[in-house]
Amino acid sequence: MMNRITMPEALKRTSPHPVSLICAQTSAGATNLAAVSWWTYLENDPPMIGFSLWKESYTCELVAGSGKAVLSIPGEVLADITLKCGNVSGRDVDKVKEFGIDLVDAPVKFPAHSRLAFACTLENKVEVGDCVFFICKVDDIFFNGDERQLFAWDGSGDVAPLKNYIKSRRSIRHYDPAKPVGRAELDQLLEAAMYAPSACNSRPWEFIAVTKREILDDIARTHPFAGMCATAAAAIIVVAIPQEGRPEGYFPQDCGAATQNILLQAASMGLGTCWCGVYPRDERIAHIRELFNIPQPKIPFNVIAIGFPDEAPGARGGFEAEKVSYVE
Repeated sequence: MMNRITMPEALKRTSPHPVSLICAQTSAGATNLAAVSWWTYLENDPPMIGFSLWKESYTCELVAGSGKAVLSIPGEVLADITLKCGNVSGRDVDKVKEFGIDLVDAPVKFPAHSRLAFACTLENKVEVGDCVFFICKVDDIFFNGDERQLFAWDGSGDVAPLKNYIKSRRSIRHYDPAKPVGRAELDQLLEAAMYAPSACNSRPWEFIAVTKREILDDIARTHPFAGMCATAAAAIIVVAIPQEGRPEGYFPQDCGAATQNILLQAASMGLGTCWCGVYPRDERIAHIRELFNIPQPKIPFNVIAIGFPDEAPGARGGFEAEKVSYVE
């Protein structure tokens, strides 16, 4: 069923987006950088791109005045600097000096730690509400494959490379009961789950999304390690479908991959999760099967508690070189 949503909600539903910086030259020859959320490819031949700037911004003034700009796709080492560039005006601060940004020497300089940089000449501009949309011809494109790309997550609410969420994910056992998790958020988690790899693309899974308070409380009471469901706003039950033939026996790996996708997607949305095992414990399988009327041969695989964290556990685990063997 289609539902009407707002533009900010639509932006969240299409996350992640590449993060970008617009670089422009001041009249004194200095370089100003501004974080930009909205840009797009317009044409291949001739190569054209477009980007939107608030019409009262310093960068808008500079690009309109000089007719030149560079759109930079910053590497992950610039994550903090990119956020800082979006929080202060170049009218008040020389961002390059203040934040210690190394630049590539070019007609319009841009950050050295850029993955991509589009050097542009202004062709046209159009006022759109409070913004100006700049239509630019691309003069040169520079690429550095050693830089890892930054993404804007949760709309533009967070800026980070994917690995940040791999490292920052935690098992959350205390949630804020006042903050609900809705159908839209659950759909994003389930979409991520269904993009997981599986043996022979068998996709041996189904999912049950739970927000009913009585059911969450029942899980908390009866599963020995799922007490956090008492404060969780939701839970997803991953249900395995054992396969016959060529992919037989791989459903634990497949459902584990789907579960990990849920955990990482949730982390990127500011949600906490906790993976509570059900399979292969017979008594847990029996209870979840009865609670949700799951028929044979399907198997309740796990319970994933979901909600907004009410705690911030420290990191556990990390890279252990002694557990790695290299065959070279």
